[in-house]
Amino acid sequence: MEHSGQTFVESVLVMPLFLLMVFLLLQVGHLGMAMAIVHYGASSAAHQAVVDNQRSDDGALQNKFRGLLGIGLQYMNLTSKLDDDAVAPNITVTACAELPAYPFVGPFLWKALSKSGGNDCSPGAKDFGPVALQGPSPYKFILESKAMARMNYNPN
Repeated sequence: MEHSGQTFVESVLVMPLFLLMVFLLLQVGHLGMAMAIVHYGASSAAHQAVVDNQRSDDGALQNKFRGLLGIGLQYMNLTSKLDDDAVAPNITVTACAELPAYPFVGPFLWKALSKSGGNDCSPGAKDFGPVALQGPSPYKFILESKAMARMNYNPN
């Protein structure tokens, strides 16, 4: 019975680190799913532009992208750009969405990340790979994806 107090103290000291690791793993899984959805949304919007032969951005692409967002993702913007080839141009769709960070993970990553620069969707945020972290509180992950598709032949 001499060690029961020591075990309790050690458990209390280790519990915050354990919970941080659990929340960090959950956030990484959430980010992975969110990245897959944003990539798929950009690709679907580019495909939709090709199917409709839509050379200007009239809101249909934004609606397509918004309809695919889930798991806490919030729409930021979606832009499309045609290259200069007049016969069969490429369309590039850039999709941006934000995902709220978990309460313990956002401040921890904000302090751990040192590189600032962001991506096209969030200049000035701290970025790591295809994801940027915007803060301070409330902390949000900014996800960006680009997709390119070749437009149909249009003789006009």
